[in-house]
Amino acid sequence: MPDQETRVLLESIAYGDDPKVTPADRLRALEQLQRLQPDTELRQLVAQLSPQEVAHEWDAYCGADVVQDALNNEEAYPHLYAAIRKAVQAEAVAVARQLADADRLEAEVAAAAERRAEQIAQEGGLRLVRPPDDAAAEPEPADHLTEARAGRERPRETPTEPPPGLTWDDVQWPWHHGRRGY
Repeated sequence: MPDQETRVLLESIAYGDDPKVTPADRLRALEQLQRLQPDTELRQLVAQLSPQEVAHEWDAYCGADVVQDALNNEEAYPHLYAAIRKAVQAEAVAVARQLADADRLEAEVAAAAERRAEQIAQEGGLRLVRPPDDAAAEPEPADHLTEARAGRERPRETPTEPPPGLTWDDVQWPWHHGRRGY
């Protein structure tokens, strides 16, 4: 391993007994050893982690970046790009099947409800009202209008002016002015 060979060489320069090595050479070797140290500490730290912990840490800090890089640059990560595309397509197919099943189930439920309503109507429980397909159905008049037309009740009249001593604003929105309105 080149890093290990470099480390051994730098340690021999920094800590060796060779009289030809100057103090400046020893200081440079120590500085270079210090630069190698963080990499070694990181490797030791990672070596102490379980495979599940390594996967969790990688996912937490690198996963999204690597996936985004793979999607942006297909040539850099061809296998990862292909795996992502395959997974996305499989998920899209699964969602499309669920939607198709939902539409099918909705149609089945509507048909079953229609059959049940017709069965209840045949038993005399309901009276089905269907407008003819070719004519627009007219809504039935409200009960109070029918009774008013028969002369049983006088239809409500819409006031054209406010009650004496009040304004329209007092009648329509009394709570806006801090008054109770009665």
